[in-house]
Amino acid sequence: MSFDPAAQSPVILIAPVLPVSDMARALAFYAKMGFIVQTANKEYAVLFWRHAHLHLSVRETEPCTASCCGAYFYPPPGTLDALQAEFIKAGVPISSPLAMRPWHMNELTVNDPDGNLLRFGEHGRTTRTFA
Repeated sequence: MSFDPAAQSPVILIAPVLPVSDMARALAFYAKMGFIVQTANKEYAVLFWRHAHLHLSVRETEPCTASCCGAYFYPPPGTLDALQAEFIKAGVPISSPLAMRPWHMNELTVNDPDGNLLRFGEHGRTTRTFA
């Protein structure tokens, strides 16, 4: 049996599920970043941010020490400077400020209170050479 991508139904949406230790604290943090809560209870939440979906789930294990999970967001090109300024104004701690990375992405990073890594980036202008 061979794999035929054209015969597959398209995936409409992928939503990362990030582990958190305190739902109320996590919701307050994500609200500062502009996320909107669609639904939440003490164990699970569904958030939206500019057409992106993000789920939070209370975990039963010990908290992460750094970046155990994460999500990558691709805002519209040319908007990252304004986004970083928006985050700073809202008091969101920037883990790594906006910069061109060696992997040719212009990005900034934020760690949530549970150590989840949130990257916001856009492709850098590069010329690719393939051997």
